[in-house]
Amino acid sequence: MRKFILFFAAGLLLVACKPSENNYKLAYDTARRVEREGLDDGVFELMQQEALPPMVRVMGDSVRIKRVNLKWYYTPAAVDSGKRIEPGAYNVAVSVFKMPTNAKAQADAIAAEGYRSCVMLNNGNNYYVIAGVAESLDSAAHLSSRYLSTHNSGYVGLTCPVALQPIR
Repeated sequence: MRKFILFFAAGLLLVACKPSENNYKLAYDTARRVEREGLDDGVFELMQQEALPPMVRVMGDSVRIKRVNLKWYYTPAAVDSGKRIEPGAYNVAVSVFKMPTNAKAQADAIAAEGYRSCVMLNNGNNYYVIAGVAESLDSAAHLSSRYLSTHNSGYVGLTCPVALQPIR
């Protein structure tokens, strides 16, 4: 009986320690606050802009583009019945996580808003939440602008939507 209680208590602790998306965001925000300690706001913003992928303007819209290795990891059930979505020419990423559970939760949330979302994985074990896949740069820029218009913040690991171009 005593062993059963110990195993039950250990199992309860493991479940209670599961990180949530809110805890992940809190840790991320804390790390960013520590990162900017002692820096002037203007200097910090310039450093952030310098670290971003280049901005490309297309037909009145603009989007940042980054080339990475990508492969499919997860599609919410609300999108194509959970079927695999292959990386397109441009994949508009809105967040990047180290933990797949947090990436899945955000993909599910934006799928509920009507986006054709999925999670893509790169070789560095980064889980990118994709708001949609586009075959042209114009479509990617339009999707990025549309997402920006309804989501002013909440880009975990990214400061804005980025069109990921797969390395083939």
